[in-house]
Amino acid sequence: MSKRVYPRVACPICKKVIRKDYLDGHQKTIHEKPNNINCSKCNFKCSTKKALNAHIVKAHTDNYKCNICNKKLSGLRTLKSHIKIMHNNGDGFKCLKCDTSYNNKISYDRHRSELHGIKRHRKRTNEGPPRKCWNYQEDFLNCKWCPYQTKHKGNYKKHIITKHNNLGY
Repeated sequence: MSKRVYPRVACPICKKVIRKDYLDGHQKTIHEKPNNINCSKCNFKCSTKKALNAHIVKAHTDNYKCNICNKKLSGLRTLKSHIKIMHNNGDGFKCLKCDTSYNNKISYDRHRSELHGIKRHRKRTNEGPPRKCWNYQEDFLNCKWCPYQTKHKGNYKKHIITKHNNLGY
């Protein structure tokens, strides 16, 4: 099933590129409404209650604060994503080449790049710039039960699960 492509246009006022069918709503909420809703805790102003609520959650509450590094995040989804990416759900990041462990992804990626020379592998897509892919391995991952090999951990895991009934995981 292919992804539906929507025509995009630039807003004539702010030049932001948005879906054509969203242009009227964008102009009404962003450009035609005065910023007449004020935050009671600071001097932030906005034009919609939705924007004010988002501001209050992000700026004035600790509901979405990382318990590992105390970083404030805008919502539950971004908090979960932050913990998964930066802290690996608290499990740490273990180098497959030398068994060194790191508690955040930035240090782990720097280690892989500087010590082992593992550079970012970029996937090509039809539109936009190449995407970063850190699941790429310098050496092939070889299946223990058949001749299959790949340089991507995700492909290897999928192969083991589908072809060998999850024997390695």
